Amino acid sequence: MSNAHRNNAINTLTSLWETIGTSYMPHFMTPNVLLGVGHVRALSGVRIDAPEEKDKEVLESAVRVLEQDGFYCQQEEGTLQASGQSYINLNLYSLPKLKELHYTHLMPVPKLEDDSKAGVEAYLKDLAAVAEGSSAERHPGDRVNAVGADWLAGLLFGYPEPAVASMPAFWAYGYQTNQEFRRRVHESDIARASMYWEVSDGECLYDIPWFLAEHPQIIEHQSEWSRYLDDFYSSDWHQSIAQEDDFQATLTRARERDGNLSGAGARGGQDE
Repeated sequence: MSNAHRNNAINTLTSLWETIGTSYMPHFMTPNVLLGVGHVRALSGVRIDAPEEKDKEVLESAVRVLEQDGFYCQQEEGTLQASGQSYINLNLYSLPKLKELHYTHLMPVPKLEDDSKAGVEAYLKDLAAVAEGSSAERHPGDRVNAVGADWLAGLLFGYPEPAVASMPAFWAYGYQTNQEFRRRVHESDIARASMYWEVSDGECLYDIPWFLAEHPQIIEHQSEWSRYLDDFYSSDWHQSIAQEDDFQATLTRARERDGNLSGAGARGGQDE
């Protein structure tokens, strides 16, 4: 992974910073989003809990910046089941990475030919249809098994293809209930993966079954993502913004809100 990815991220984040201000930057500097704005992964996301009208206006401003930098943006509003707290998700699709998805061998992913807003919307619907078809082909008559959707999510999140391809094994072994199988699965080792967890709307970690633990592509993938994140978080650009009072105040408010709501389990259970 070249420095171009980090430079892409810094250039986009600089434009965002100049537009929306320091207090909103933690949301756009989580590992999840950094991989997106650097065009390392195709899909990343920003979440703002209990949004006010100003928050919605800021996100609209952010969308205008991102759309000029090669992103398709999609906003979703919802409510946390446990607490009733509202939230906004801003899904960021990297157009350069979407255009690479068709190289996969897992399923017949179409090529993105039209990167206009209407073209991307149609493409995402096509992807969902391909995922559903892949599930039906592998498990005819099993409406619960959504391995195609899992494959698609893994590809969009930029996970290594061997790890994504192993997902049928998770279904076959009953990952949710088979404790012996779960003990033989470990989480990827990505440096700085928990940065700014207080405002994160997603992770950059993935599960690795024992039979892929030493796979060279997976080992290299963990190393590349670790270097990318470490390079960014160690940069003078990040350090200077992260030390500002408004930046730290956002993290403090998020921790306090999370602490107040944790008893209700508010960080989980979103309504679809």
